[in-house]
Amino acid sequence: MASIRDERRVVSAVPAPPSGALSDPDGRAPRNGLARSPTREARRPTQRQQSRRGDPDGQPGVVELSDGRLLASRHWPGTGVPLVVLHGLFDCSLGWRHVAAATDRPCLAYDLPGLGRSGMPAKNRLADYAHDIFSALEILGVDSFSLVGHSLGGAVAAEMSEQARERAVNLTLLAPVGFGAVPFAELLHGSRVGRLVRLGMPLALSNPFTAAGIYMAVVSHGHPPEPHLLGRVIRRAFSTAPGAIAANDAIVAAGRDPQGFVHRRVRYDGPVSVLWGASDFLVPASHADRVCEALPQAKLTVWDGMGHHPQRERPQQLNRYLAATTRTQARAWRQPPAAQRSVA
Repeated sequence: MASIRDERRVVSAVPAPPSGALSDPDGRAPRNGLARSPTREARRPTQRQQSRRGDPDGQPGVVELSDGRLLASRHWPGTGVPLVVLHGLFDCSLGWRHVAAATDRPCLAYDLPGLGRSGMPAKNRLADYAHDIFSALEILGVDSFSLVGHSLGGAVAAEMSEQARERAVNLTLLAPVGFGAVPFAELLHGSRVGRLVRLGMPLALSNPFTAAGIYMAVVSHGHPPEPHLLGRVIRRAFSTAPGAIAANDAIVAAGRDPQGFVHRRVRYDGPVSVLWGASDFLVPASHADRVCEALPQAKLTVWDGMGHHPQRERPQQLNRYLAATTRTQARAWRQPPAAQRSVA
């Protein structure tokens, strides 16, 4: 029996409506399978959001997949079509809390397999990561959603768009991997230096100075990590290292796959928006050309002076961008327009 384990309670998926959904306090099934938690005092940008959003860190939960593995999540209540948001490597669902705070829509963030509080992936393939997330959404009864993915989560979101098709009303990719070889991932995967780095990764990430230095040099174009993020990385340095290595292997495999997005179209015809930082060192903006070949309807935006982590480097600008790209509207399923590009 599939079930969802909340941090404060366990709710059986049968016979609760719909299958796997958390219930409202009054016992009714929530719209789109997302629970509404009782309102309590929380810091929010506006009084309206403060009255509705509850805990600023979201309500944690765990979905049990069919094979017994656990997939952790956080969700924030709201109205309308949910945002499903997928994080990048070394991050977790909590990294989306500022995005969740900026919208009135329900927001559902998952810890990707092997990262955060989630169990390891069944296989080190991005398609399997996507299958796990999509299975969790089906257990929760989420029938339609806007899909947002950053970096590793962007590749998983692209894979999910093929599995979800019309259930994903739009797709927003923030500097996604999976559309070409990522030099840093290749270095960690196969070289002698990379093997040494993998062995020393837990020690490096458990030290606040080296962890912050790696983040600033490789990810954020010199911006220091948010204290919450740095603290999570340090606390989980040893426990998440196996999941980070598995994810790195999946990124490398995607870049080498002859049947992957590097060589073919993504079978998704809905609206697509792609955001990149012109100073992204980790996943260079040159990868955007291949993304637009795989998703010719995509609208590409490049922000000058930004690295790989818009949630940290341009949080308010990112919130406005996502409010526009995830807006629900009728989709043009036929004759998608040519890729568009804008630079800001």
